[in-house]
Amino acid sequence: MSAADKNMIEEKPVEEEIQPVPQKQRLVKVKVDKRAKSLRVFSIGSTILFVAIVLVINLVFESLLGPTLKWDFTPTATYTLGDTTKTIVSGLKDDIRIVALFDRTSWSSIYSSFLSSYYVTNTSAAAGEVPILLDDYVKLGAGRISVEYIDPVKVPGIVAELDPDGVLGVKSAISGSYVVIDKTTNKSKIVGITEMYSLTADSTSYSYTNNGMSAEQAFSGAIQFVAAAKTPVVYFVTGHSEADYASSYSNFAKILSYNNFATKSLDIRTISTIPADAAMLAFLDPQIDISPAEKELLTAYVKGGGRLLVIAGYSPVAFPTLNSLLALFNIQITTDRLREGDTSLRYGGDPYTFVAQVPATDVSTQSQLILGGARRLEPLNSTDAWITATKILTTSAGGISEANGDANSPSAEATQVIGMASENKGWMINDIKSAKVIVLGSSALISDAALTQLGDYSQYNRNFIYYNMEWLIDASKNSLYIQAKTLPSYTLNAGNATSYLLVQVLVVGLIPLGLLLAAFLVFRRRRHL
Repeated sequence: MSAADKNMIEEKPVEEEIQPVPQKQRLVKVKVDKRAKSLRVFSIGSTILFVAIVLVINLVFESLLGPTLKWDFTPTATYTLGDTTKTIVSGLKDDIRIVALFDRTSWSSIYSSFLSSYYVTNTSAAAGEVPILLDDYVKLGAGRISVEYIDPVKVPGIVAELDPDGVLGVKSAISGSYVVIDKTTNKSKIVGITEMYSLTADSTSYSYTNNGMSAEQAFSGAIQFVAAAKTPVVYFVTGHSEADYASSYSNFAKILSYNNFATKSLDIRTISTIPADAAMLAFLDPQIDISPAEKELLTAYVKGGGRLLVIAGYSPVAFPTLNSLLALFNIQITTDRLREGDTSLRYGGDPYTFVAQVPATDVSTQSQLILGGARRLEPLNSTDAWITATKILTTSAGGISEANGDANSPSAEATQVIGMASENKGWMINDIKSAKVIVLGSSALISDAALTQLGDYSQYNRNFIYYNMEWLIDASKNSLYIQAKTLPSYTLNAGNATSYLLVQVLVVGLIPLGLLLAAFLVFRRRRHL
C-alpha cells in the first residue's frame, strides 16, 4: 500500500466527525424560528384584543354615561353654563319645554347655511354646537328642562300645538329656531339662530364676522322670560317723530327682552295715565317737544316713582317743555353740537364721530365707546339734597361745543357732557320708590349699526347701555348679561415662503427619512433572531 493511500484512510474518520456540526446548527435555528413565530402571533392577537376591548368600553360608556358625563375642553368653556344661568335654572318652579324645529342630526347643515346666508368670513372658527350647550341645560335643570327635536315638515301638527293662534310666529320661524315654553305661565318665546351668535357686519364687503356664541344669553333670557309670572313693559313713546325702535334699535330692545321686559309703543297724547305695568318710558330721538298736557302726565308718573330714558341726538330742535320736566332732575338738553378736538379720538377722521369717555360711577364702570351726532347736556346748579345728578358720558378734555350747531361759534376745548343719570328721592312716601332719569345726547351710540358694526367698540357700547338700563329699572337683582363666548379657530396663521419651504422639507424629507432609518436599524437588529 502506498503512502498516499495510507493518508487517505487516516483522514476519513476526521471527515466523519465534522459532519454532525451543520446538523446541530440547523436544529438550533429551527428552535429560534418557532419562538419568533409565537411572539408574532401573540403580539398581533394582543393588539386586536386591546382594540376590541377599547371599542366595547367606548360603546358602553357612551350609551350609559354619554348623556350625563362629558367634558368641555374648549378654551372659553363654550358649552359650559355660567353662574348667571345656574342661578336662573336653580330657581325654576315650573317645567320648561324647549322644542327645536329641526332634527338634531341636521344641525351641521343648518349652521353651514346660516354662515353662507350671512356671508360669514371666518368660517374656520369651530362650529358652535348649540345642541351640545342645551344638553348642559337639561343636566343642570335636573328634570325641570327638557329638549325635543321635531321637524315641522315631518310632524306638521307641531306648529298648531306650539302656536295655536299663530301669534308667536312658529310657522314662519327660520331654520334652526327653538321654541321655549312654560305651560304654567302659558308663555312662549322663539329663539332664532341669529340670536345664538354675535355677528359684526362689514359695510364695505357686505359680510359678517362671527365673534362668538351668544346662545347662553338667548336661552337663559328666554327661560327667565317665560317663567316669570309677570312681564313688566318698557314703553317706547310715540307722537313726537321718534325713531322706530323695532327697526333702528332692535338690538337695544333685545337686551331688554333678555331681562324679562316686554317692549311696546305708547302714544302718550291719547291717554290720561301711564299704564301700571310700565317699568320705563323711553324717548328715542324725538323731533318735536312734548305738550304741557304731556308734561303734566309725565310729572305725575315720575313723582310716583316712574323711570324715564330720553335719548336726543343732535338736531336744531329745542325742548323747552321737556326741559322743564328734566329740571326736576337737574338736567337740561341744549341745542349745541359736540365735536372732538383730539384728533386721536376721532373715528375715521370725523370730528363729529369720536371715542367718548365713560367715567366710573354707580351707573357703569370706566371705559370708552363710539358715538356720533352728539348734543351737549347742561347740568343745573340746584342744591336740593334729594337730587343726585351724575355725569355718565363725556368728551375728552379736548371736546368742543358749537353753539346752536354753528361750527363758526366754537367753545374753548373742555370736557363736555353727553350723558347724565339722575335720581330724585323727594317724592319717596310710603311705598313710592325714587324717580330716576337717564338722558343721553346721542342716539347713534345705541343704534343697531353701533351695536353690531364697530368691532370691539360694539361690545363697549352694549356694555354701557346694558348697565344704564340695569341702574334705571333696578334690574341688578335679576339682570342677565352673558357675553358671547369666542369660538376657537384651529387654522394656522399664514407664513412666508421660507417657513413654507422648511415645513415642506420637514414633512416630505426629514420625517420620512428618520422613519426609514429607524426601520432599517430595527431590521438589522432583528434579522439574526
